Amino acid sequence: HPDQLLLAAEKVGAAPGLNVWYVGDSTTDIVAAKRAGMTAVFFNGALWDLPWLQKIFPGTQAHPHRPDVVVNDFSEFWALVLACERHRQKPGS
Repeated sequence: HPDQLLLAAEKVGAAPGLNVWYVGDSTTDIVAAKRAGMTAVFFNGALWDLPWLQKIFPGTQAHPHRPDVVVNDFSEFWALVLACERHRQKPGS
């Protein structure tokens, strides 16, 4: 259920949407983020390979929820944040 994510966004004054990122390390985290309408970031701390990620996030009708992005460590996450921030600061973006 996305209730906790929606409440957290409300508490910090953020409107739910793709500009709100939820970072989680489980399939249920990703489902909750997608149901809340947020960007779902899967933290792959276990370093699962692509075939396993495709198995746990098949994108099928029965299991449609897939992460928007997968990061394997905090340096990858930080690089993603910085890249998005640079893109956001470009004139005309």
